Formats: sequence, structure tokens, C-alpha cells
Amino acid sequence: PGPPIIDSIILGLITLNVIWFPPSERNGEIINYKVCASLIGHPSICNNEPKTIPSSGSTIRGLNPGTRYAISLSASTGAGEGTAQNVSRETVRSALDGDVKADVTSNVAVSDTKTQIGFRLPSVNLREIGKIQRFDVIVKRWDTTKDKKTDLRNTPQSGLTHFNKSANGMKAYIAITKKGYENNMKIVVGDNSKSSNMSRRKRRNVDEYQNAPLIEDTQYAIFIRVFYNKDK
Repeated sequence: PGPPIIDSIILGLITLNVIWFPPSERNGEIINYKVCASLIGHPSICNNEPKTIPSSGSTIRGLNPGTRYAISLSASTGAGEGTAQNVSRETVRSALDGDVKADVTSNVAVSDTKTQIGFRLPSVNLREIGKIQRFDVIVKRWDTTKDKKTDLRNTPQSGLTHFNKSANGMKAYIAITKKGYENNMKIVVGDNSKSSNMSRRKRRNVDEYQNAPLIEDTQYAIFIRVFYNKDK
């Protein structure tokens, strides 16, 4: 068959919803439709829908905020899959994306001003908060002559480490991990606390992250990495 006709695409933070009409050219009865969102270097996320087009369309979940995806929509008959209609769209950008400045102007008390930095989390809308599963606070000793913010932000999760493997902070490490997200939550980096994103029941043999004291008179880069609940 020919390509189905896309009527609308509704974009969310980590979802997109496609509504369409049947193809005008057919070589038999439609068996099903396939809707896919793809990103270079990543597996496509696809939904297979029945021959009766859902009135609410098809929602693809588990996407990343502020990311442009290639979207394809095709129909199949007994003769096989037909030509797809292809478009590209960008999901809604998170309020936390990019160079968002944390609130360091309000009074955030720390027990040691030489080895700790205190700040408050930036505010985002409640709808986004409801989709946040957890966040990590990532720390690195900063060399202004060679370190770049974009390199640090683009470091994959697998490239991060624990403090005890960070060469005293020369490699980016996870200092804090917390479930959920609260606007203006107080964060203190360097208070030597430990955290884990596992529940108490599952903490056996789980490495905890150490929020190690910072080095006095040393420049640091600190950023927040947010993880979304892909099912919401």
C-alpha cells in the first residue's frame, strides 16, 4: 500500500503521539500499521497498531527530551509492508537542559565552607517533576585550560565513576544520587554522606556513592543529570 497520511503529531517531554488516516493507495486489506521513532546510533522504538486506527493515535514512549527523532509510519497488507511516510520532530525541551544556573544566592548552610558547596535545585513545572525518576549530582575538579562544559555534560553514564576511582576528583564522579525531584531542594556537595538509588531491601552488594569532601581553594564543575520514568 501507499503511505498512511499523518494528521497530527503531539509532542511531549519523553513521548510523541501520532494520529493518521489510512493510505489512499491500497493493494489489499490493511492488516496493521507500524509507527517508529528513531535516532542515529540507537535502536528504533516502534508500535504495531491494529488495522482499525486508534482514535487517540499511537503514543511512543521512552524518548529523550529536546531530541529530534525521525518518525516513520507505514501500513501492511497481505502483500507486505508498504511505503512509509517519513517526517522529523523534536520532543519538548526540559527546563533543566543546558546551562541552567542553580540557585546559589539563597542561604544554604554548610558545616564547612572550605570543603563543601551548597545550592538549591532549579525549579521546573510540576508536570515534569512527575516524570522524573531520579537525579545524580556529578562532580569534577575543573581545569579551565582544557576542560569544556559540553564534554562534561555529554559524558555517558558509563564514563562516570565513584569518588574512590576518580583520582581525587580529576575524573567525573557521581557524588549524590536521589530518587524523585523537588524544586529548590537543598543540595550540599562535599558533606561525606553516602547514597544509593537502590531500595533498602536491595542494597546488598550495591556500591554506594560517596559525597567526598572537596579540596580547599580548588575549582569544581558540578552538574545535575536527570533520569525520567520511561513509562509516564
